[in-house]
This record gives sequence, C-alpha cells and structure tokens, in this order.
Amino acid sequence: MAADDFVQPNGLAFSPDESLLISSDTSRTHRENGPAHIRSFAVGDGGELAGRGVFAECSAGLFDGFRLDTAGRIWTSAADGVQLLRP
Repeated sequence: MAADDFVQPNGLAFSPDESLLISSDTSRTHRENGPAHIRSFAVGDGGELAGRGVFAECSAGLFDGFRLDTAGRIWTSAADGVQLLRP
C-alpha cells in the first residue's frame, strides 16, 4: 500500500537496513498551518507500509530534504540550520 496522504512530499529515504521508509511533508508552502514534519513507516516483507507515525515536527520553518547516515540518524536542514535527529 502506498502512502497517499501527503500534501507536499519533500524527501524520501530508507534506513540503512531498509526496514523503515522516511519521508517529509512540507505542505506549509502550499497550505496555511499544513504539516511540516518527517514521518516513518515500517516496511513489511511484501513492501507494504505500516506505522505511519510522525517522527519529528519542524518548529523552525520546514525540513528541506534529508539524508540518513549508516547509524540511521537523520541529517536535515531547517530555517535554524542543520538538525540531527536520532532514531
């Protein structure tokens, strides 16, 4: 099942072991008071997604893209600079 409830997706990455799919939504660029967060999804054996929870809310503008390192930490930018988010 695909995740189809994003307004303005901006970033997509897998955890190092590919068990999690991470994606951001920067819809505040298109909708007042829209989401500005990163979400995580568990990836099942057949590729289905589960656990569509919000991993982090951005309080300084928007998360503008991101990368995961080999430890699974998320490096992202926001209005206040680079942020490091731990799994």
